[in-house]
Amino acid sequence: MLAYACAINMPHKLLISPSAVKQASISNLVDQSIWGKTDWGRDRYYYARKRYGDDRVPTILAALPPDAQVALVTTKTEGLLEEWIYHYLLGRPDIDFSVLSPELIASLIEGQQAAWETARRDYDYLLCMGGSCQSLVQHGYGTVEQEYTTEQWITILLRLVTPPAPE
Repeated sequence: MLAYACAINMPHKLLISPSAVKQASISNLVDQSIWGKTDWGRDRYYYARKRYGDDRVPTILAALPPDAQVALVTTKTEGLLEEWIYHYLLGRPDIDFSVLSPELIASLIEGQQAAWETARRDYDYLLCMGGSCQSLVQHGYGTVEQEYTTEQWITILLRLVTPPAPE
């Protein structure tokens, strides 16, 4: 009964109709179901790997020290919903993830020193997703700890540092 229920889970579109279950072997149904693909739910990053085409989420999460303060940054219109931040939130419950306001993000991109001082005071890292990442890196207020770029997705983990003194 459990195998039948898992196989007919329509949101994952494993099967077209319940009659197809009768023609398939149980082991094939299990192997091809979301349960089989995720090792019965143990692979929490299955969908992240499928979306991004790499292991950026577990790698970035592994790089963060315990109890880090991380600001999530994106300038996409769809914002953080499009970036699938829940993998980060679920993967490391010991880390405090916060979302920066659009105004603060704009000030950081412009390189306003007061904005960067605020960010350095409140956060250890910026997790930047989307097109604004390179403009944040160019100001020299952080070091790139992790960087992933594909045709569609850009993700940079920026460790905030005190900028060098002007000469």
